[in-house]
Amino acid sequence: DKSVNKLLWEDIENKNPILRVSSFIALANLKDVKAIPVILKEIMKPKNSLHARKGSVRALMMLKGPVYEILDNKLSRYRRYASLSSNNLTISYNINGKDLASIFVSALQNPSDPLHSDSMFMLGELKEELTYPYLRKSLFDGDPDIVANTAFVLGELGDRKAVDDLIKICKDYRL
Repeated sequence: DKSVNKLLWEDIENKNPILRVSSFIALANLKDVKAIPVILKEIMKPKNSLHARKGSVRALMMLKGPVYEILDNKLSRYRRYASLSSNNLTISYNINGKDLASIFVSALQNPSDPLHSDSMFMLGELKEELTYPYLRKSLFDGDPDIVANTAFVLGELGDRKAVDDLIKICKDYRL
């Protein structure tokens, strides 16, 4: 319904982060891929709360399916690409020429980055398996909060390869 879509876009202008994120999620459910640039900007605002950025990443990930559909439709129009399916492709969102997952991996490794403290949660929401080794590496960060948060995220992701590292961390912290 066009009126609902219009209302959701109006709520994006609202200063309340919960309304903004709710609008992102709703627009993602409506498969409105035009929201992607706005969502990407929201994710990168360091002043936003963790909840707002996590919700924004969740909406972004929900939009991967509609983006794949668009790719499939475009590819099927060209005879030489007709056999190519989006199942063989992966989508990576870019901000200023840099992959979104790479941005958060860099933030994870740089304590002075404004996104540093939330980066492991953002990587958890992205669910990109290529970032798991970086998360595992951050288990050995000297900051107990970073270690605890990273362990939580790896557990949520079900990263079985992190089990040995988690056992070692538990022994190091005498848990």
